[in-house]
Amino acid sequence: MVVFKKIKCFEVVFTEPDKVYSGGDKVTGKVKVEVCEVTRVTAVKFLACGVAKVIWSSASQNCKQEMEYLRYEDTLHMEDQATDSDGSVLLRPGNHYEYKFGFELPHGPLGTTFKGKYGSVKYWVKAFLERPSHPAQEVRKKFEVVDFVDVNTPELMCPISGKKHKKMTCLLFPDGHISMSASINRKGFCEGELLHAFYRRLVRDSIGCFPITKFLAFFPF
Repeated sequence: MVVFKKIKCFEVVFTEPDKVYSGGDKVTGKVKVEVCEVTRVTAVKFLACGVAKVIWSSASQNCKQEMEYLRYEDTLHMEDQATDSDGSVLLRPGNHYEYKFGFELPHGPLGTTFKGKYGSVKYWVKAFLERPSHPAQEVRKKFEVVDFVDVNTPELMCPISGKKHKKMTCLLFPDGHISMSASINRKGFCEGELLHAFYRRLVRDSIGCFPITKFLAFFPF
């Protein structure tokens, strides 16, 4: 049985823990480490991520898609801390060690942090503590992002639509085609605003064509 050395404290602390960030802002903080006994650390690595996920499932299929808004990686170092030739450092009990980090959020469009029934947009940072002959220990902390968008710009006032076309089969033989299209009257909406979606399905088989049009209205927030 292998007994690993315990770490007394390993956490991420933001400089402004209650701040809500937006595009172009600088995110800063530190990774705090305390040990119970003399411990050699080979590296403290850092990762910042922002990911949007959409998940939808039905009786016949599961659909999901991801989009990455942010990815930043770095290896952190302590100021005025002596290192060995391999870059490792020796941490001693009773001392408080801090690894500072900082990165800038992209200036382009960022998804606002949220979590809903069919998806989410999340931002977080992770720190990894690497030691010889030990599995990497990690800690994660989330932060909030708001994307300030003027929904009255010409681009966001324009309608948007999409279409899918699929061939149907029965017992491995072609049995027709189905086309689906959906549209909304504009791209940009505010929280609580009514969203009108239009859906159309057209089925072509050996018997004939059956157009079906449906109107949907719902509150997305």
